[in-house]
Amino acid sequence: MSNPPRISSHPPVLPELAFEVERRNQGIQMQPLGHSAIAGAAPVTSVNDPQVLLDLEQKMADIFAPHETPANKQALGALIKDRAGQLQVMGQTADDVERFLDKATRMDRVTLQALGAMGSAPFAVASVLLDKVPDITERAAGHLAYTGFIGGAFSGAIDTAARGVLARTTHDSMWLKAPAEVLEPVMQQAQEARGTENLGRRALDSALANQTFSLRNIARGLVATALMGTGHPKAAAAADTVFGSAGGMAACAGYALATRRSDLHAHRAGPEYLFGRQDWKKQYETLRDCSTTRDPLINSGKRLAKLPLDILTDTAKSLSSVISASSATANGLALGGGGALATVARSMVKGAAAKAGYSSAAIAAADGATNVAMSAMTFGAYGAVGVLTNPVSKAATKTLQDDVPAKTMSAASAVAEGLSSAAEAGANAVAGLANRLRQRPARAADPQGGSEV
Repeated sequence: MSNPPRISSHPPVLPELAFEVERRNQGIQMQPLGHSAIAGAAPVTSVNDPQVLLDLEQKMADIFAPHETPANKQALGALIKDRAGQLQVMGQTADDVERFLDKATRMDRVTLQALGAMGSAPFAVASVLLDKVPDITERAAGHLAYTGFIGGAFSGAIDTAARGVLARTTHDSMWLKAPAEVLEPVMQQAQEARGTENLGRRALDSALANQTFSLRNIARGLVATALMGTGHPKAAAAADTVFGSAGGMAACAGYALATRRSDLHAHRAGPEYLFGRQDWKKQYETLRDCSTTRDPLINSGKRLAKLPLDILTDTAKSLSSVISASSATANGLALGGGGALATVARSMVKGAAAKAGYSSAAIAAADGATNVAMSAMTFGAYGAVGVLTNPVSKAATKTLQDDVPAKTMSAASAVAEGLSSAAEAGANAVAGLANRLRQRPARAADPQGGSEV
């Protein structure tokens, strides 16, 4: 007689726990949930835990939410699920994502200041040239407004041309901002929509951000006043050149940070432009593994190494950008006009102060205050004009390069088709008339020698 099956006093082992029980029986201590027993390997639980996936989907949904519209809701939803699923396979959690996004923000902040300083280098060069090469404004001698106009327009033109040369070096250098060509189609549309909305607010933000140059000019005026008051006019002139160049680079770094805050607030920059990239996975892995101190220096070195080639290949293109609609307006109207007004105003203030018998320090202080007030308007206008004219310039360029040729070709084709149809109809009419004349019977001859016609 067979014995009844022995019933174990231990509860059955669930299939999903079998692996863990086996490891425990082998005396291997399990790691806490969410941590890998092997360094660098994905946690066993996170890649299969439904809650981890839900958290990642919610994180992605929050990131892309500002760009959701009824038209793109389905496409964004698919993008969210795809990114969340791949992140889980990579062993990532919502907390991991948040941590690396914070890392990206900190690295972008440093990069921004470097790019801002680099971007202002052309202005710095122009300032030094205007101070050290008087031949630039020699023809305008005796005409204060014209002198100021040349100075402002020259600085703007140098800046525009140099930025064109630097464009390739600084292209796609941010973690939380991306050029349109690397984004998924749905995010390309979202980026374009964000870039064209609320231009008035953007113009105001740009005008305010440019006031970092006014802060530079305040420091510039204070130093000039102090040096003039202590009888050091040559030192004051040298300090003015330094503030115009190096101080301008610092001011542009501040401008870049101020603009970044506006872009983040308006969702023209942010984590959606990292996860909305076509190569987002490669970018994310690079961000995860990179050093916040070493890698930016290495990348900067690589970009600068290519700069000589960029200068050779992009100079002609960048020079042509100087005469674009937006550039001509910003350089000629804002910087040139502002420079003309500032030069006249400063001359009047200094003349009045000297006539009133003020000391050299007081005259320098009055000149500095006037410069701050006038430059605040000039730089504000420069920032606003750049924002407002850029869409107009792009639209005009598109019309001239795309729409007009297409419509011209369409009209030419229609005219050609019409002429062809008319010619064909005329030829058919002539041929028909000839056939009728040929087929018409001849009339009998008249008895008196005439013939019927």
